[in-house]
Formats: sequence, structure tokens, C-alpha cells
Amino acid sequence: MSGWCRLEHDAIDQLSKLGPIETATYIALLRHTDQNRKCFPSMARIGKVAGVSERRAREAIKKLIVSGLVKREARSAENGSTLSPLYYLPTVAPQDPAEQNDTGGCDMPRGGGTKRQEGAERNDPLTRTNITRYVRAPKKRFVKPSIEEVRAYCLERKNVVDPQQFFDHYESNGWKVGRNAMKSWQAAVRTWEKNGFSSGNGEAKKSEPLVYRA
Repeated sequence: MSGWCRLEHDAIDQLSKLGPIETATYIALLRHTDQNRKCFPSMARIGKVAGVSERRAREAIKKLIVSGLVKREARSAENGSTLSPLYYLPTVAPQDPAEQNDTGGCDMPRGGGTKRQEGAERNDPLTRTNITRYVRAPKKRFVKPSIEEVRAYCLERKNVVDPQQFFDHYESNGWKVGRNAMKSWQAAVRTWEKNGFSSGNGEAKKSEPLVYRA
């Protein structure tokens, strides 16, 4: 779902009880999650996307963990160095016992009724229950990664791209691919990986990586 974030009714209800900073931090994490609702952005990245300081983002995450909206797991590299934590955003279950049988995004009406009545209710948006809301996410703006994020991504993919060489190359050219501003540094890493541009010892095999189509 490129350009969209899925936010359940019950997650919205819980976030409304926490506050705007916690809500912004949750959405910042949500924007980075994969199909398994997991992500590992740095605290600086979370704060920048949420529009708050790293300290406030860290405090907000603590509250989100206490509320059960976010789970956090420590990560470390093979050499023992600390990496950014892995965050997991579990699907929020209805807190109202009467809604435990609801199916999230389905247009199932409450209670019984004839098939004709139920069909009419499903076509009436005012009678739909627990419909998943879709919040249009702002157009993604490229955020320069840190060397730690590049290193963590390369370790995750188990490639031979030299993170420092990759970072220095694009830092020197203003994070551009050819004449265009970069849209996805992860895609650039995968292109280096595919073309064997960088070896583990930092020696370039080619003079310039091929331009990827972001």
C-alpha cells in the first residue's frame, strides 16, 4: 500500500488518550514498518519524521510500550556493537467485549436480522461497524540515513557493500543519483549489492554504480 498507512479504530482510540506527541511518534514508526509490522529506524529518524526531538520521541516510545501499542527488542551486530532496536506494532484488538467478534475491516453489521436487512445495512456507511480507517500519509520526503542505519541494513541483507564507502560516496554528491535527488537509499544499497560495486574491504570494483530507477 504505497503512500498509505493503515490505522485501526482501536489504535486511534488508545492514541487519543495518550497525546499528540505519542500519536505522531506511533505514525512515524508505522510509516517504516514492513508487511510484518516491524521496523528498526534510529531515534534520530523517528524524531525527525514525527517532528519532535529525540528526547521526546524516546519518552513517547516508552509510553507507547506501556500502553501495549508498541513492542521493542534490542539488536546487536555480530561484532557486539549495539544497533537500533527492532520495533513491532501489534494489531490492536477491540477493548470493548461486545466488539471481540468484529473482523476489523469487514462491513459486518451488529446483531441479527434478515438477510435482506443485513444486506441493506452493509450498503449503508452509517451502520458499518469497526471499519478500518485509512489515513492518507503525507508524500514521503527523503531523509538522509545515518552510517549506523546503512550498516544495519547491509548486515540485515548480508551483502558485501562497504557501508562507510556507500555513505561517503553519496554524502559527497549531496545524496543524488545522477542529476536527480535520491528517493530511496535502501534501493541504492540493493543496486550496489546487485552490481558488486563495493567489496567487504572497501575496494570499488567499478568506477561508478549503475543508476537505479527509484
